[in-house]
Amino acid sequence: MNLDGDYLGGVYLGKLILPIEYPLKPPSLQMVTPNGRFKTDENICMSFTKYHPESWSPLWNIENMITGLISFMLDDKDTQGIFIIF
Repeated sequence: MNLDGDYLGGVYLGKLILPIEYPLKPPSLQMVTPNGRFKTDENICMSFTKYHPESWSPLWNIENMITGLISFMLDDKDTQGIFIIF
């Protein structure tokens, strides 16, 4: 986990877009604020988003999703929607 860096302690805005069929269908997740981890205004690939409908469970709640996002922001693995510097 990356627990230090330029973005530690920042305030970040994102969008959790719930479909009309929620909680039976998964939401989309996008970051609005530049954050050093994810591209802005692009869907982020996580197990609770529409990228993985097979992993979705109506038991996921907003708090669980936000906690998962925070944990993921601290990780340095590549994924869809990630900001990569070459």
